[in-house]
Amino acid sequence: MEKNKLLILFIICLFVINVKADMGPPVIARHEVMVTNKKGAKCYNTGSKKEIIIPYGTTFMIDTDANNGYLFVQNDEYSCDVKSSDISSKTQKFSLDDKSVEKITPVWAIVLSSNGLNMRKGPSVTFSRIMTLPAKAIVKLTHRSGDYWYYAEYNGQSGWITGMDGYFAYDGKEVLVNQEEMKIYSTYDRKAVIGKIPANTEITNYINIVSRGNNAISHYVSYNGTVGYVEQMMYKTDGTGIIKLKKEYEVLNEIGEPIKKLTPQELEYTMVDEYGTFYFPEKKLVAYIEEDAYEYVKKADKKIKTNGYIGEGIFGETKTELEKNEEIEETEEVKSKDIKEPKSISVKDIVIICLLSGIFIALTTLVIIKLVNNKKKEAISKEEN
Repeated sequence: MEKNKLLILFIICLFVINVKADMGPPVIARHEVMVTNKKGAKCYNTGSKKEIIIPYGTTFMIDTDANNGYLFVQNDEYSCDVKSSDISSKTQKFSLDDKSVEKITPVWAIVLSSNGLNMRKGPSVTFSRIMTLPAKAIVKLTHRSGDYWYYAEYNGQSGWITGMDGYFAYDGKEVLVNQEEMKIYSTYDRKAVIGKIPANTEITNYINIVSRGNNAISHYVSYNGTVGYVEQMMYKTDGTGIIKLKKEYEVLNEIGEPIKKLTPQELEYTMVDEYGTFYFPEKKLVAYIEEDAYEYVKKADKKIKTNGYIGEGIFGETKTELEKNEEIEETEEVKSKDIKEPKSISVKDIVIICLLSGIFIALTTLVIIKLVNNKKKEAISKEEN
């Protein structure tokens, strides 16, 4: 029994390491940075007890963004983490013609962060701040770089903003619908349930939250006067579509257990989300179907919202306020102290977790050896008796 407990703990520990590693420094557009601290930048996580200072003016090429306030830099002489405040982009220029930039269909977005959001000269925290967008500011997104940096226009200003931690959201044009009852979570506490949406409810007053990676909380909705976050909902289709399964397909539940086998056949669906999850009314089944397992016989058109203005009513603001969009009057405090950018897991965190895991494995091994030796002693004692 004890061995089983230890094995379970060991597996959990390894799982934590893998999760932390997957959530490492976010990849961004490759660009040149330099040490801008006149005293130099201190090297962290070098594996050496000797303090290493990178001189002022040293340059590096980087392709990962700040991680808990630190940047990983590497050249022929140095390989370590440095404080992001000691480093900045060398030229402070970033072209929309960069190969990492993708032009998108222009869309309106609204700043969710109550502290506002920095607009920068390039898609990284190493670029200087142009201004701080106020909470509820309405911006126009026209380009994207990496997973979570967007080029935005606001009151004659333009620059890059980040949506990594759900700092802003963009206009949702389709109609959302849920098959089961949905919980609405508080704006300030993602664990606190503040309301519920009955099954098969159409939601038109919502915005899509921009977030790095796969985030279960993806919509900000207004329902019967309650405003908050909900988990991923499906997009409603206007009419019925048909897909044809190419082969026998096994439908799994959320923990990977098979719940139903579908033979090669045509299936009618009335809803589909962007990830390939369909709702089949006749089967009373919601299922994710891999792209190579089916083909469309008839596509159902998505129902598009015909009215509404980004954020209108969802935050209690008036249309006049939205159209006005006055630029924030920056105080001396805001000018001198930059708003914090989103944080992710640092290399230091991963190293600490690995060290703790190593200690745990060593202790586990000692316990197992102890148990084995005790059993040997018992066996020898029985033989002697």
